[in-house]
Amino acid sequence: MRFPNDNLNAGIWIVCGIAGPLVFGLWLVITAGPIVPPSQDILSIRQILEQTNADRQEHGYEPLTLDQELSAAARAKLADMVARDYFAHVSPDGETIWPLIEKAGYCYVYAGENLAGDFLDEEEQQQAWMDSPTHRANILSPFYEDIGLAVSQEPLLAVAVFGVKCG
Repeated sequence: MRFPNDNLNAGIWIVCGIAGPLVFGLWLVITAGPIVPPSQDILSIRQILEQTNADRQEHGYEPLTLDQELSAAARAKLADMVARDYFAHVSPDGETIWPLIEKAGYCYVYAGENLAGDFLDEEEQQQAWMDSPTHRANILSPFYEDIGLAVSQEPLLAVAVFGVKCG
């Protein structure tokens, strides 16, 4: 049972049983889960896009456009990491993001990927990316025009795929 006003995920159990020879008991057990509003995602694609574009504009670059094909590649990468329980730019069998971008139908001249995990909000995640030289380079690259995003709430992961289309 969820209590939105209390920001508490909880379960209430009524347990009946015998606690010894011919002794009948009734117990009420309340369990509490993580303190997370039930209808609020921790990470939001919209917020990550806004943070990324704010950083680009602050440094004189055009905002990126959310691209459905790159987002499909990001979702495929995220699904693979979750299904196979890894967190890396290269999968356990050696696959990178590039084939996933191509499978999604995005013809690219330049492409890049940022991964993030276990950040509790978009601001913290974005700051970590901006503090990392390689992630920052993707965010502020003058070559990129598009971005694809995917997030998972459990486990808490985000994938950003950057690109510029052929032609």
